[in-house]
Amino acid sequence: MTANESDVQLFTGESIINRRKIASVSRQDPPLSAIDTLATLCNVRTPSEIGLNGPVMASMHRASSEGIRELGSFEVLFGRDSLISALLVKEQHPNLLLSTVRTLAKYQGKNYDSSSEEEPGRIPHEVRQPHDPIAVEISRSSGWTWPYYGAIDTTPLFLVAMRELMTASRWESILFESTNAAIDWLIRRLENGNGLLVSMPSNPKGIENQVWKDSWDSFSGSDGKVGGPPCAPLLAQALAYEGCTAGAELLRILKPEDSRQNTLQAMAQNLREAVLGRFWIDRESRFGACLLMPTSMRSQELLTARTSDPGHLLVSDLLTRRSDLPYRNEVIRSLINDEMLCGGGIRTLSNLERRYRPTAYHNGSSWPWETTVIALALDKFGFHRLADALGTLVMRIYDQTGLFPEFVRGDSALEIKLNSEIIDIREADGRVNRICQPPQEIQAFTLCSILALKHREIHPKSQNERLTNDEKVLEDQLLQQMAYAGTTGELFM
Repeated sequence: MTANESDVQLFTGESIINRRKIASVSRQDPPLSAIDTLATLCNVRTPSEIGLNGPVMASMHRASSEGIRELGSFEVLFGRDSLISALLVKEQHPNLLLSTVRTLAKYQGKNYDSSSEEEPGRIPHEVRQPHDPIAVEISRSSGWTWPYYGAIDTTPLFLVAMRELMTASRWESILFESTNAAIDWLIRRLENGNGLLVSMPSNPKGIENQVWKDSWDSFSGSDGKVGGPPCAPLLAQALAYEGCTAGAELLRILKPEDSRQNTLQAMAQNLREAVLGRFWIDRESRFGACLLMPTSMRSQELLTARTSDPGHLLVSDLLTRRSDLPYRNEVIRSLINDEMLCGGGIRTLSNLERRYRPTAYHNGSSWPWETTVIALALDKFGFHRLADALGTLVMRIYDQTGLFPEFVRGDSALEIKLNSEIIDIREADGRVNRICQPPQEIQAFTLCSILALKHREIHPKSQNERLTNDEKVLEDQLLQQMAYAGTTGELFM
């Protein structure tokens, strides 16, 4: 299950500056119980109490890994992780989504503070106590104060969660102030980004790419050139679109006379037009992953490396119109192929791209939660067999490890492999880059992905849209490709 990284790939001008083995990530036997582990992450004793004591902690380690810092660095509240996790299991554990929103609302930004990147209405990225040893170290090296707010996708996700609560008749009037502030934050940031949701840290040592792919080198061109802020990641535009439509729907119910409904609807339409007009690579019939915003030092540029990011357009409702059918099919085609699939799901970066490394955090690894939400989106559009196949890949991770790892390596179609080393290199331009690190052994959104897929097995599949004949042919073709590559495994029944 663990892998030998001795064949680490170095490019011209790169050198290894640090390399050390982490205690082997062995198979958990017997496998951990998903529901019992979720209760532990939620700090309750029994599954029936999930959500009664606040949101889920982002990760945890096994007792056998006690003392290994790299396997215990994220055992706190992360806004994005907690919302993704709660949304994945909202039907089984509705209390978790409500308690997550309540808690994040308490930490919602009130002021402007460049050290913490706090802004009015902004939902925090990472919540640590200032005396936490990891918080102390980060504050010393990067000047962060706590909570730290450096994420642009968490606040729109918060609005999506609010809409889910409203739909389920679990919304509470005390949440209106937080909803209102989050809407104002989103409108303000889109106005400042000329209609796009832009990552631009106010702390010079803050997170550069303030989305879930937050490695500094997450976005690159086909030539390997890395782009940085100010930038507009595609996946952030998909979530901004959802945040705008969610906010408009909430206002229509809660405050029908509020003119911000029209503002949000117009912004959603502008986002849709920007994605189709500025991110679409017509000559290759696919979407680029990130738009670099123009500055005095550079022109606007679309980064064109093939990534998993277009899949987030399927997760959102940005491509649900009948006229979007060609775009949707091309997105699906861009994800289901040999260069993007490995034994655990969809790679973050194509194995044909210059910066691909199977061990890298966001440049070749595969994250179970991302593959899961894309699979569930395929269900929404009627591609049930493709959803089955992707779900099977994610379930293989649990079946082979007995754990809920943060990510798996992206170099094999036939087996699940986990990193077991730390490898830091110095790139040709002198910047230090960690190209290999072990995954957290028990990651909340991986665990909730497993629960969501198990829940999907025993419920009638979505019938939201019947496939056209062309789509049926496409699904057949892609399933055949997966079978040929050895990635499908046994499909769900």
